[in-house]
Amino acid sequence: MMISLELGPEFQRTLAEMTAMGDRVVAATSKGLGQAVKFAADNVGQNFITGQLLKVRSGDLRRAVQGWKESAFEGVVGVKPGSAVEHYKWQLGGGPDFTIYPKAGHRLLSVPMDDAQTGAGVLKSEFSGGLRNIAGGFFKEVGGRLFFVKRAGKTARSRLMFLFRMVPSVKAHPTNALADGVLDAVPGMTQRIEENIAKAIE
Repeated sequence: MMISLELGPEFQRTLAEMTAMGDRVVAATSKGLGQAVKFAADNVGQNFITGQLLKVRSGDLRRAVQGWKESAFEGVVGVKPGSAVEHYKWQLGGGPDFTIYPKAGHRLLSVPMDDAQTGAGVLKSEFSGGLRNIAGGFFKEVGGRLFFVKRAGKTARSRLMFLFRMVPSVKAHPTNALADGVLDAVPGMTQRIEENIAKAIE
């Protein structure tokens, strides 16, 4: 999930045709672009990934959105491949709602409940290795719904922790947060590039 921003070939040709000052402007522009994409990434994280907009794992998503340069005149705002949020970075994208189904060979999806998450909505590490690796866990039907649970203590009277709800599918709601956040940041991005160029030609 990334947005690529490139200063086009006409701009690059103009710089190449300039005199000695051109080298300074080239370097300043590239530096400004690096600052601009970082500014855009911060804007996405601070203003478009919120607990209300993205209720699940918003803290991890916020940290995962970054701005970096691929080359002198190409910057990227997004989530790098292999990130810790790889499986749910789709929430940053746009488009219509869609449905997530279990992988082949599985009948149900396991949706984390409050007992399985931290206060920030992140899955607790002790429950991240899959249901089979949760010692003492078992399935329990309550009110016609199936849950994966375990006892909070070691006795049969200990409170039940409801860790996962088992469902056949989940409706996904993309937010378009990445594109909206980058577009909102355009004035600030432009300002950073212009300020660097202005310093180079003083």
